[in-house]
Parts: sequence; C-alpha cells; structure tokens
Amino acid sequence: MDALPRLGEATDVRGVTADLRFALDDRGRAHVAGTCRMEATVRCCGCLRDVAVEVLSPIDFRAVATVDEAQTLWPRQDAVVCDEETPVAELIEDDLLMSLPEIACADRAACPHALFAAKAPAEERRARSPFAALKGRIGTG
Repeated sequence: MDALPRLGEATDVRGVTADLRFALDDRGRAHVAGTCRMEATVRCCGCLRDVAVEVLSPIDFRAVATVDEAQTLWPRQDAVVCDEETPVAELIEDDLLMSLPEIACADRAACPHALFAAKAPAEERRARSPFAALKGRIGTG
C-alpha cells in the first residue's frame, strides 16, 4: 500500500493485485493491458454504511508523451500522458480510484441498510412532498 497512498486515503483497502502485460503497439507506443483487483471497504452513498466490495478493473491504455498524441488516439483507445519517470503504480491507482463504486450495495433496491426514504414507493414519496399541500391551490386566490 506504500505505492498507492491516495487509494489508502480514500478507502480501507485489504488487498490489491494486478495482472498486467506490457508491450509496444504497432507505432512503438507503450501498451499496458490486463486487470487489477482490489478488496476494500467503502461507504455506500445509498445507505451510508460501510460495505465490503471487490473491484475488478480492466486496464487497457497507451502511455504517450503529449496531450496532442493522446488526442489522436481518443476515443478509439484510452491514452495516459506520462513521462519515463511515471510509476506504473500511480497509473493503476488512478484507475482503481475511478472504479470505486458510489453505491456499494450490490442491489440498491434490495439494500438491507437503505434509508426508508430511498426505498419508499414513488406514490408515497409524492404524498410526502412539501409541495403536495399546494396542489390545486395555485391560482385560487
């Protein structure tokens, strides 16, 4: 985790593994492909509880030296602008951070910890609307 400090600040990580292949593409650009797997505990924004999750993140990008070069690849291929000093761990950390789920419960509708308001039927939510009392009164006087 020393190589992934931002990830450690964002969530409680129990483990990260990476299976990556490095090669040169037909134009001599570095091509990084494979998968990263992370086990972590994240705060579910749906129910506000800590939930254990497994994040599997596919990796497939070209490492390029300039924004102009990256723009020639987008949107057909992902490209990351970096230099020879950029650690691979930093690139993987970025991908894992973007892969963290916002709603950590596998099925938000069936979340065992979901707040009542989030699970209430649509009709019930409308009835409790602060504007429901105004319905039919607009323009009456």
